Amino acid sequence: VCFHVFASATHTRAEHSVGVCYLASRMLNSLTRSIADLHATWGGSVPLGCPAQSLPEPPDHIDRFCVLAAALGHDLGHGAFSHLFEHIVHEVVNKAEWSHEAMSVTMLDRALQERLQQAPRGGTEGELKEEDFRFIFECILGKDLHAMPATFQGEQCTTAAECREARRGRGRTKEYLYDIVSNVHSGLDVDKIDYLMRDPHVLGPSHAFKTRAQRLKDLCEHASVRWCREGTDCTQGRWGICWPETLKDAADLVFRHRF
Repeated sequence: VCFHVFASATHTRAEHSVGVCYLASRMLNSLTRSIADLHATWGGSVPLGCPAQSLPEPPDHIDRFCVLAAALGHDLGHGAFSHLFEHIVHEVVNKAEWSHEAMSVTMLDRALQERLQQAPRGGTEGELKEEDFRFIFECILGKDLHAMPATFQGEQCTTAAECREARRGRGRTKEYLYDIVSNVHSGLDVDKIDYLMRDPHVLGPSHAFKTRAQRLKDLCEHASVRWCREGTDCTQGRWGICWPETLKDAADLVFRHRF
């Protein structure tokens, strides 16, 4: 049906996944620059009055690989007819806990196991370690940590704070990395940015679309890491991804079109 209604669109998630990976790479570059600015401004130590115990650390090459792997594999678990397939599984097969994110993790875990049979998960320098694989899966799952494979079983969490505590792939100084592919805190991530840019483009670009697409891309190019307070207690928070106030209209655009 979609092919006949939207004949110029692409109806696979392959291009979308590559696009998410590209935008994740651009956002990683922006976050790296912002962390360098924080360290240069504050001299490498937390300023007086900031409740954080330490400044955020920039992503290393393993962090980048893990985030990009999550971006490429985040939609592997989609079945036929996309989200309609999830409805069928929930209602007909009666598996309410099933999600395409959890299936993506299962498929990616199996693929990685097969690929690394001759080079078992790590241990040696330069190889992915157990926490790196967990980190990849956590980036895909978002808050659904209870749906992880048995070898990576996490605690079931229902709030953003519980979700943060359940994550063990990366520590507090790199917690912002979780906001890139599946942002459970604000919902603003490269997954949504890509398809909101991609769908109108293939259906018929216009001048208005080109302007909007550039504003959405700016969300990746100008993302920064800042201390994000949680609740009314200023001592509680995390290092997360934020954007300048000048991009408020772009952020609003994501939520208007998404919800």
